[in-house]
Amino acid sequence: MIIDKNLKKHTCFQLIDECIEFYKDLSHSTLGFLTYYELGVIYNLDSDIFLSINNSLKSIKQILSSGQVNDAYALIRKFYDVIIINTYEIIILKDEMNSKKFNIERVNRWFSGDEKLPRFGEMNKVINNNVDLGNINKMFKKDDRYPQIRDRCNDHTHYNFFQYMQQNIEIVVSNPELILNRIRDDLQDLVILHFGYLFTLNAYYMSASEYIDSLDFNREPPKGSQYWVAKFAQDFFNKIVKTRRPDIADIIINESYMNLE
Repeated sequence: MIIDKNLKKHTCFQLIDECIEFYKDLSHSTLGFLTYYELGVIYNLDSDIFLSINNSLKSIKQILSSGQVNDAYALIRKFYDVIIINTYEIIILKDEMNSKKFNIERVNRWFSGDEKLPRFGEMNKVINNNVDLGNINKMFKKDDRYPQIRDRCNDHTHYNFFQYMQQNIEIVVSNPELILNRIRDDLQDLVILHFGYLFTLNAYYMSASEYIDSLDFNREPPKGSQYWVAKFAQDFFNKIVKTRRPDIADIIINESYMNLE
């Protein structure tokens, strides 16, 4: 597929740019929240994960700009994987902190490079069984879009169809815009999945800075500022989540203690 100048103005590339900025801001926003002490680290593990996602999205944009759709989907599968990994890791650490008898040693050994994490299905099972994610998981599962995305990513990664191999070389296809529409929609659905999980489990990651800034300067924080949402998160929520998945947006708003609008 050849990506010409007009196609590079496609909304798919605009979305990728917005996601790149979102994860950059999210990585910066989480720096001040330390990962639970059991891991023996003095910074936020998730901040590095968000920065890694930011760089993967840059790679997706670059590869897609060259017309290598097949390689782009391999990286989109990687994006799907890291969403599940990040959510699984947060659940394990939160449950340990809340004394729910979860053993974080596997996460600890993953962090130290001594052991692999569980397979995708095992981590996904932990996510599906999490009580805090119960309602939002029901909404995410009301259709089969996520299994379909996973299948598409796997088909591209494993060359399950010859046409997907062709989409990695400069072959003119009948409707390249249709392919870009599909990638745009898949990326939107994945980032909405991640936003929903993060805001449900650790909404403070997207909190505005006024409360902490006031404390740092020995000032009285503005009333209710501990519940304010950072502008980057509110803007992303309005433009991406509300627009494509108003049903998910309603659940996030109704179940959060934060002042997300």
